[in-house]
Amino acid sequence: MVSYWTGSGRILSGRTFYVVFGGSKSRTVYIFCSVPQASVLGPLLFIVYTVDRAAIADQHGVFLHALANDTQMHLHCHRDDLQSAAAQLELRISEVCQ
Repeated sequence: MVSYWTGSGRILSGRTFYVVFGGSKSRTVYIFCSVPQASVLGPLLFIVYTVDRAAIADQHGVFLHALANDTQMHLHCHRDDLQSAAAQLELRISEVCQ
């Protein structure tokens, strides 16, 4: 299987993607906005995209772990306070997702 990215020299938009496997070619998918893997822009754009999440979580005592496309949020609480902790975490997640 071979994957192909094509484009007109633009990095973030106007690109296409298709896969060739066993002599057959998939349909071409048009990519509206993306960052190529291994580009120098990838790490910078990741930080710009995720910095707000960390700030919101930090403001409210919520712990945030982020790596590539996996973000986890959690907070410490007592066993008898699970309902309140869950409600607080849901509120913070909705803030981060806006």
